[in-house]
Amino acid sequence: MNRFLLIAGLLAVAASCYAGFEQKDQGARQAGAGNAEAARGYSAWILFVNPAGLMTLDQPELAVSAFRPFGLKELQTMSLAAVLPSENWAAGIGAGFTGNGVYRESQFLAGFGFRLFPDFSAGLTAKYVHASIEGYGNAGALELDAGLQSVVMDGLTAGVTVFNLTRAKIGRSSEPLPSGWRAGLSAWIFGKALISGEVYHQTGFPTDLRAGLEIPLTHQVTLRTGMQSATGVVTAGAGVEFWGAGLDYAFQSHPDLGSTHQISIGISLGTGENRRFPETALSWQESKNPRPSASRKSTGKMEPVFLNRATVSELEALPGISRAQAEQIVAMRENRNGFVSVEELLGIDGMTEEKLNRLKPWLLLD
Repeated sequence: MNRFLLIAGLLAVAASCYAGFEQKDQGARQAGAGNAEAARGYSAWILFVNPAGLMTLDQPELAVSAFRPFGLKELQTMSLAAVLPSENWAAGIGAGFTGNGVYRESQFLAGFGFRLFPDFSAGLTAKYVHASIEGYGNAGALELDAGLQSVVMDGLTAGVTVFNLTRAKIGRSSEPLPSGWRAGLSAWIFGKALISGEVYHQTGFPTDLRAGLEIPLTHQVTLRTGMQSATGVVTAGAGVEFWGAGLDYAFQSHPDLGSTHQISIGISLGTGENRRFPETALSWQESKNPRPSASRKSTGKMEPVFLNRATVSELEALPGISRAQAEQIVAMRENRNGFVSVEELLGIDGMTEEKLNRLKPWLLLD
């Protein structure tokens, strides 16, 4: 009887805030910003939310996350994700594990995102979920999620996800798995902050309004905050970027159940840019607040650079170009005795046609 009461209590807690098999956002970056993630991305954790957002990554990434909701070891959660992007598609795999020896919930994901148009992407995720209760057996089921994401205009992105399209059910009693949708917007405001909002609707639960704010203090340090209306959860967090990796921390406060602390780590396997901010947002931000460079006049306005003469510092000052990429451009230029065409930059790690098109107004050939 005691075991039954324990299981019933755990399931009641999960249903009130972390409903069994609901679409949990696993990364601390997302949690710190209120989990308003449908229109964001730029980390491997988007696999768990909107597979179309896989197209926001331009480098392979591995990520791991761990947290205990409200300090309860019975609900402790660990998640893993890996994403491999390319020019017009991206693939990801992930896994999440919740619970302990008495009650255990697992999910395994495989997602695929693809670009339909330059600023419009779609994606599908196959998710296998499995639950086991000690002494009561186990069961599993397969569901499909689908998502869309589009850059509406510079600095503004829209996204929508429908989860459990197949209306999958689990167990002998054919309990329906959570189904519903989430839709939102994210916008880069005044080159200073990334703000996001989302409507999250899960069948049988109150509609949740979510909002998040992300403020980059530098290219390495970020502060976050957010809220969720249905549960009254308030969130906060911070992130640090170092040596191609990102460490994120999130704090969530529930009015009745207490606090949750979460940590996640993401490792970028490419030689590229700061992965914490949307590339379009960074480009927009830097064009409004350019870093000092010899390629700019004293007025602070950005000027085009001569590709065959620019220094590493001048190239790095261009929107969306990291120091590693600037150094690679100079090395390629020396090996080729100069560039004949701007398109040769497509050989640089992390350079895509979309990014190059945004850079072309700032690149000149002698």
